[in-house]
Formats: sequence, C-alpha cells, structure tokens
Amino acid sequence: MKQPVEKLGVMAFLVGAVIAIILGAISVPAQYLGIKVLVLAFLGIVVGYLNVQDHELQLFLIATLTLIGVSNVFTIVLTDVPVIGQTLVNIFQNLLVFFASGAGVLSIKAILDLASEK
Repeated sequence: MKQPVEKLGVMAFLVGAVIAIILGAISVPAQYLGIKVLVLAFLGIVVGYLNVQDHELQLFLIATLTLIGVSNVFTIVLTDVPVIGQTLVNIFQNLLVFFASGAGVLSIKAILDLASEK
C-alpha cells in the first residue's frame, strides 16, 4: 500500500498533467497567464520532489533535458498543422513548464547531494 506522501505525488502528477492539457486546449486570458505558469510550476515541483526517487533522478533529468531540447522543433512543426496546431503547441508548452519545474528542483537536489558527498 502506498504511503500518503506517495499518493500526494501521484495525485499532483495527474492533476498537473490534466491542468496542462485543459489550459492548453482553452484560451486563457492574458491577465491569468502568470497564474497558470505558477500553478503548473508549483505542481511540477511537488511532482519532482515527491515522485522521483534517487535511482530515477538521472533518467528523469535526461528525459526532461531532451524534452526541452526538442521543444523548438515541436513548436515549429505543430504550428503548421491546420486547425489544431496552435492548441497542440499550447498543450506542449504547458507540459514543458510542468516537467521543467520538477527538473529544476531535482537539479538543485542533485547538486546539493554531490556537494555534500565531498
């Protein structure tokens, strides 16, 4: 049986992914874009901190760096898709904020762990 903290991490992941997809599919007024980014970043930090174990850290960081690296290509390609292209770009960018914020907190954790080993 999962511990309550593990359940919180799983729920944060599901909520963050669903929010990223929904907010990418609908038009968010400009005055609320900052709030959207803060919510996605906060959930990403919670997911990164609670869900990624030490033995998964390196794989998660590599996967996130790869996602960030190909994001410009995806944006360029998806923009040209008629009707749904911009919606897909918005969803992808929201997911990128969500995952990158988790990777950011894990990067700091990894650096602190490396520094404390010496």
